[in-house]
Amino acid sequence: MKVHKKTKEETDVLKAEITTTTFAKPVNKKSDNDNFSVMWGSYADFQKLICLCCSKNFSTPANLRRHVAQHLGLSRFRCRLCDFKTFNNSDCQHHVKRIHGVQEPQKFIVKSNMEMC
Repeated sequence: MKVHKKTKEETDVLKAEITTTTFAKPVNKKSDNDNFSVMWGSYADFQKLICLCCSKNFSTPANLRRHVAQHLGLSRFRCRLCDFKTFNNSDCQHHVKRIHGVQEPQKFIVKSNMEMC
């Protein structure tokens, strides 16, 4: 199997996308700006895969990003049956299955604009 090696330019673009992400304005918060920017790089070292808030190490950038979202209180998914909110869909599915005993959890998950918990 042939593996595509990323060029330096592709790697730099990917790092820029990971470290600086702009999210929509929180639905339930008032702000002067219509958008707010979260600098992931100020909370995490994506080259060393370390959370700068708590010094925890991670094996993948995705796991580190999910962890940093918890520090920032960001959520993208919520449970229709209660006020549970989370950054990852899989966490919300697990919640709906475990807490509410629902066999098809996707029916009870709402994807919302990025908001602060």
